[in-house]
Amino acid sequence: MEGYRIVFDREEMVLGWKESNCYDSILSKTLPPNKGNSSRPSPPPPPPTNGVGRLTSGLVTVLVATSSHHFAILSS
Repeated sequence: MEGYRIVFDREEMVLGWKESNCYDSILSKTLPPNKGNSSRPSPPPPPPTNGVGRLTSGLVTVLVATSSHHFAILSS
């Protein structure tokens, strides 16, 4: 919950919430966040394509072909 803090009243034994101003210039030397036009970070670049996808698909094709060959021999 933004803008609140947890407080505990020892006399009443009650735990609750209290509004707080984290950027109060008197109590803190931290500057408030800039609520102006913030730009979204650019998306990460795509992974490099160095033929790994083609190698993987070729490997899958070979594995499927050999598996089905063994299955055909065992089932006959």
